[in-house]
Amino acid sequence: MLINIWSTPRTGSNWLSFFLKNQLSSRYKNVVFLSEPFNPYHHKMYYELKLNGELVNHSSYSEGLFWLDYKLDEKNNISAEKKYEINTLDWHSMVRNRKNLILEKNDENIVVMHNHVSPLDEDIFLLLINQATHNYYTYRKDKRNQLASYALAYHTKNFIKFSGDTNEGQYSHIVKREVLEDLCLRITESEKRMQSVLKYLKIAYEDMSFVDFPSAPVKQFKNSWEQLQSEDKTIIDELLLAHKLVL
Repeated sequence: MLINIWSTPRTGSNWLSFFLKNQLSSRYKNVVFLSEPFNPYHHKMYYELKLNGELVNHSSYSEGLFWLDYKLDEKNNISAEKKYEINTLDWHSMVRNRKNLILEKNDENIVVMHNHVSPLDEDIFLLLINQATHNYYTYRKDKRNQLASYALAYHTKNFIKFSGDTNEGQYSHIVKREVLEDLCLRITESEKRMQSVLKYLKIAYEDMSFVDFPSAPVKQFKNSWEQLQSEDKTIIDELLLAHKLVL
C-alpha cells in the first residue's frame, strides 16, 4: 500500500504524514514514512548544504552527518538505513533506485510518502499517483499566512521541529521577494497539476485538528501574518495580487 501526501510548503503536510504513520503503525506492521525522496531541492537543501566548509543536513546537529539509503529488506519491505558518510551517489542513480523500490516492494508494506507537488518530474508524479491506494493534497485557504509562515521558516532556517515552544517573536524586513515569488509559482503549478488527478482528497490546513501524539511536529509560529511588520505584509499582498491568489 502506498499513501501519498501531496502538498505545497507550509500546509500542515508534515503533521498529517506523521499522524497517518502513527495511526497506521498502531494497527499494522511494516509501516514506513518517506519524506520527499524524489525532490532534488529537498536533497540539496538537507544533504548537500555547506556550513563553514562542512557538509551537514537536518539531523547533523544531534546525530552527526548521515544520509538515508533506501533499500528492500529480505521480505521486500522498504527500509531506510542511515549512512554516516558523505553520499557519493549521483541524483539520477538515486531516483532510478527509488523508483524500482516503489515498483518492487511487498504489497503489505505500507508506505506513507510526503512530497511537494511541483518539483517532481512528470514520470515520477504519474508513477506515484498510479501506484497509490490513497492520494491526499494539503493546502491553505489563507494564502497570506502560508506565505508569511514560509517567510519566517526561511528566515529562521527552521522548517520543522518536534519540541520546544511556539515562536511568538516579531520580525521586520525579513521577506525575500524572489523566494516568495517562487512559492507563488509553485502553488499555482501544484494546483494545476493536481487538477489532472482523477481521484484525490483535498485537505485544508485550517480544517486539521493538530492533535498531539508521539513524534508529532509542533506548531512553530503562533500567528505568522501578525508576527510580520507592515513592510513585509505589503510585499506579500502585492505578490498574492500579482499571481491572482485569493487574499
